[in-house]
Amino acid sequence: MEVLVYNKGCVREDIATQKLRRKIVESGHTKTYDYHTADVIVYITCAGLGDVITECLREIEAFIHFKKKDATLIITGCLTKISDIMKWYENEDNVIIIDKQDFVIPVLNFINGDNKRTTMREKLTNRTRLFYGNNAHIQFMLCHGCINRCSFCKTNYMSEQLTSVPYEIALKHLQNMIKMGTKSITLSGENLTLYGIDLYQKPMLHKFIHDLSETPGLMYLTINEITAQNMYPELLKELTDNPKVIGVSLQLETADNRLLGLMNRQHTIEQYDAIIKPLKEANKYINTVLIGGFPTETYEDIDTTIDYVRARGIATELICRYSDFSVLPSHDLPQLGTREKTQHCIYLRKAIKDINRNILENKMEDSGNGIIYGKEDGKVYIKKFHHGYSLKKEHQYLEIGDVVTTPAKRLVKEEKHQIAYRYNY
Repeated sequence: MEVLVYNKGCVREDIATQKLRRKIVESGHTKTYDYHTADVIVYITCAGLGDVITECLREIEAFIHFKKKDATLIITGCLTKISDIMKWYENEDNVIIIDKQDFVIPVLNFINGDNKRTTMREKLTNRTRLFYGNNAHIQFMLCHGCINRCSFCKTNYMSEQLTSVPYEIALKHLQNMIKMGTKSITLSGENLTLYGIDLYQKPMLHKFIHDLSETPGLMYLTINEITAQNMYPELLKELTDNPKVIGVSLQLETADNRLLGLMNRQHTIEQYDAIIKPLKEANKYINTVLIGGFPTETYEDIDTTIDYVRARGIATELICRYSDFSVLPSHDLPQLGTREKTQHCIYLRKAIKDINRNILENKMEDSGNGIIYGKEDGKVYIKKFHHGYSLKKEHQYLEIGDVVTTPAKRLVKEEKHQIAYRYNY
């Protein structure tokens, strides 16, 4: 059977997609990239932005109308959580909707005619992202969902709840990964600050970080996707004082208090800054996500954000272009035109690119241990703090998991003015 797997989702879906493709081949089927000839099309959707939802719907219609007559389209991923949209396809011939967060086994069950259950082990591997086919550095999705209601966010139209991986189960899984050679772990979640509230009625991220960092063999921890509005004293102290925590991603979106209020972020820039200061004093690498083109945004607002991240030495991992959607609270605000939003993002991107370059070059001056976590296409990759670098060909002798202490600046393949940053604009 020829199977096409098309992923429109984010990191969590990407992990599961890689696993699904591998298991499809192991089951004796053939991967294809042509939806005209595929016997089964698995479409993994996204529902993070209104523009992406529209694009997903267009692609679903294309699959339905141009696939083979008797081919089956399986729709899964985040879009299946919006029941009002999925009703459109419930009675469509040869269309199957799988609304499970862990969709790998349910999809395989349909393709293979099996009735297997998704075990906890399967769920854990579905949340564990390996880089370059090895486990020297991994990313683990510790929780999913968010209870906040930012005016621009999908939590306003998706029915998903906050779901955390049970503490002892997640800790044991990651400790086993460390025993098998993992030296660096990135903990992630849509709002990782909330980890544990759904299971234990209190936040548990600080304790999890502390206990995990006690595991012999672990060198680095990076903490992704935490928020100022959900920060609590125990977590800030752990992030600041724990020497294995080398990087923290603290969502900002904007440094303008007026826009923060319209976004319903529930914090001010002064409260955000009170978190940043001790982290920077502890020499933590800080990055963030910004939004361009939010309703009523002015160039003065953008300059406020640019000046703030430059002054605080905060790197920008991603610039999101605001996407309007009729069911979002932000839809009721005066909207910027499409061209104006694009111009705002370009203006922001140009400034952020220079800021990122300066931050990264200064960080590269630091001596310290780095981990070899990948070898591919004649390049060797080192994980030093939050980001990786490609090394010169003469470093091919280095093996996965090796620890190097040479300053990153001396190892980077590109010249200073040609550094390839892994930032998405």
